Amino acid sequence: MGFGLDKFRYPLDFIVFYVPNNEEVLNVKRYRIKERKTEEGEYLLEEVQAYLELEHRSEWKPQIFATNTAKEFHYAFSLPKNVNPNEVNVLYVHIRAEPMDQWEYWYKKINL
Repeated sequence: MGFGLDKFRYPLDFIVFYVPNNEEVLNVKRYRIKERKTEEGEYLLEEVQAYLELEHRSEWKPQIFATNTAKEFHYAFSLPKNVNPNEVNVLYVHIRAEPMDQWEYWYKKINL
């Protein structure tokens, strides 16, 4: 029996960075869906940010990057020279919803 992706997943997941002093994460590379500005996409980013404010409080602003939902994935990024990687928090946020239900979120901390 093979392992499949969550049947009711949203086609996007998110990688979220919390960087000391809100320094900007650079050169983020990940699997992406086609970049397009849509009302739904903007709404979804706002929803993820609101979820994180409730569930994962931080003194730093979240830097949220959409990524294509995949069973396995890779990502790469650069930090400014003055940022200690041990002080950076990285989360993977997943969204799912059964038909006609509200979205459910979960996140997992990613160790660098």
